Amino acid sequence: MRRAWAPLLAGSALAAGAAYVGTVTPRDGRTIACPFHAVTGLWCPGCGLTRGLHRLVRGDLLGALSFNVFVPLVVAAVTVAWWSWFAGRAWARPLVWPARVPIGGWIGLCAVFVVYGVLRNLGPFEALAP
Repeated sequence: MRRAWAPLLAGSALAAGAAYVGTVTPRDGRTIACPFHAVTGLWCPGCGLTRGLHRLVRGDLLGALSFNVFVPLVVAAVTVAWWSWFAGRAWARPLVWPARVPIGGWIGLCAVFVVYGVLRNLGPFEALAP
């Protein structure tokens, strides 16, 4: 169990960060603003993730999705990655399925992310903007 200290500490930091985001309203200026949006005025594919996580932690799934549709996917991916790391350290049995996703799947996911970032800056799709 000694080897599990690093993932446990990282998991504690993630939980503390989620608790902070859940208690602090992101529009109060106590969270980090998107540097891409600050420089260009455009919404990047990740814009709204902090506000979405704030809503998700408070139990408002639809509110979270209104800021960024990728919020549940990002939370699930971070959770699976952390659990794989923890299980690999604690029981020497990491999850192996994320590594077995074909390269085309990762390329497709990146393409969807980029297309989402472009569409949310176009007039007809402004509902996708946070």
